[in-house]
Amino acid sequence: MPIVQNSSYKAPFWLYSNHIETLFPALLRKPKPLDYKRHRINTSDNDFLDLDFVINSNDRIVILSHGLEGNSHRYYMRGMAHKFINQNWDVISRGYKKIILIGFSLGGSLVVKYLGEKGQFVPSEILAGVAFSIPCQLGSCANKLSDPDNKFYLNRFLNKLKAKIKLKAEQFPDIFDLEGIDEINGFYNFDTTYSAPLYGFKSVDEFYHYASAGNYIEGIKVPTLLVNSLNDPMFPDDCYPYKEAKNHKYFYLETPEKGGHLGYWWPGQKESWAEKRAYQFVSVVIGQIKYF
Repeated sequence: MPIVQNSSYKAPFWLYSNHIETLFPALLRKPKPLDYKRHRINTSDNDFLDLDFVINSNDRIVILSHGLEGNSHRYYMRGMAHKFINQNWDVISRGYKKIILIGFSLGGSLVVKYLGEKGQFVPSEILAGVAFSIPCQLGSCANKLSDPDNKFYLNRFLNKLKAKIKLKAEQFPDIFDLEGIDEINGFYNFDTTYSAPLYGFKSVDEFYHYASAGNYIEGIKVPTLLVNSLNDPMFPDDCYPYKEAKNHKYFYLETPEKGGHLGYWWPGQKESWAEKRAYQFVSVVIGQIKYF
């Protein structure tokens, strides 16, 4: 039952390519800026988390998680924030009676992994999760990004990640070795050299297995919607967990034929389909409407 049949998302005929669907909103969509209030949380390992708040004195909140190399000002973050703010939700904070988790791409992986890993121990205030375009299996996604058609996305990610590693090397020269960094041309090599050892994993495969959200779906105990487009240019077949969803009580999988990676918008739309779909799902969960 939790496999959503016949997705309501329909793209216009001129969005004929998954790359166009992916890049169109990223390049052209400009939601209104938000008046964020930033709060920094210092962590026990001498690091920090920056949280951007929109507070309207409501008793319910939606927490949004952006994708790899994203931030709270990305088009999909501001668009989703506007959707829920206009329906009397605050956006990220503490002390709320109702909490919804929504994530995009790698941020969506965090939502699914957290809910599955915590299972029945998720705080009772968290009512639902929604995730769009998430890499369910990081290892196979790393290989998929090395396809020639995905060179643009791969280079964009790697260039930003390499720049951050170089900055960290200035702060921690004993931890970060920059030898050969400019020759790294794929995620597998990058994660082998930096991500896996930095977080204490014996191998990159061990890191991928631990961090892949698809491995935690079985443990989810609150209503959770995953939307992954079938034509996402970055995803191989194992990013569509039909088997896990088929008899799951809480996990809903929706796989529109089109949409690319975080697409679902074109000029002339005030809201993206993803924003409407997320709010519709949440409204069912909290009892405002009866059907998806």
